[in-house]
Amino acid sequence: MFAGVAMRAIVMEVVSACENITRLVSEIKQLLILGDFCWLEKATKAGAEERERRRAELDAVAIKLADELAADLFTLDDKLGTMVNHAALSSTSNAADDDMTPSEPKPEPF
Repeated sequence: MFAGVAMRAIVMEVVSACENITRLVSEIKQLLILGDFCWLEKATKAGAEERERRRAELDAVAIKLADELAADLFTLDDKLGTMVNHAALSSTSNAADDDMTPSEPKPEPF
């Protein structure tokens, strides 16, 4: 009878040890899972910060290029606009000299 009680106590200790090991494994799994999520959150934040920094750099470059393009367009407009205005004025003055008839008034729309 004593052997049966001792054997039962040993079995209970083994079962208790297995339960403790199972709990420990479960806690380790939870720690690893939560740790992975923490790492994932850090990686996501770092990626978002990098993308935001890169976007700011690209915005600055785009603004610089837009300013340079606007300056070039104003320069071209000054150069070409002057040439076009001279050509338009000379063709208008020639046309005015050739056409001595008074211009008729335009009919009003209905």
